[in-house]
Amino acid sequence: MTTKDVANNYRRLRARSSSPVGLVILLYDAAIESLRQAKLAAAEARIEDRVAASNHVMLVLNELTRTLDHERGGKVAHNLERFYAVAGILLTEANVRSDPATFDKLIGMFCTVREGWQRVEQEVGGWRPASAAETPLSASEPSLVGWRA
Repeated sequence: MTTKDVANNYRRLRARSSSPVGLVILLYDAAIESLRQAKLAAAEARIEDRVAASNHVMLVLNELTRTLDHERGGKVAHNLERFYAVAGILLTEANVRSDPATFDKLIGMFCTVREGWQRVEQEVGGWRPASAAETPLSASEPSLVGWRA
């Protein structure tokens, strides 16, 4: 088993054992990591890497937007939708201009909102995933190797 396989298995197990809010936090973590990669690539003029990392952030933004529950989330869901729209505009701007400073601004924005989600998860508490014995990993499950959002 390679290091990459171990990391992928860890991510899969972490996602399976996370609360619904924990899954949102994992998406924020993925976006923040990709924004950091995009910022570094922009600073080093690595166009393909910058675009790939930016595209990944856009996929995460699309997933976060798609999963908003406006019925139950009300004003919070509306505000998050606006945040994701603004983040998408800034991301496009940062990518087109290859601007590390705008990527840095996005990282700060995502970190701030992620902290809010972390507080929500702490307040919700009590959520307990099914035990590993109840939900074993099986060879018949679709592979998540390479899954990034």
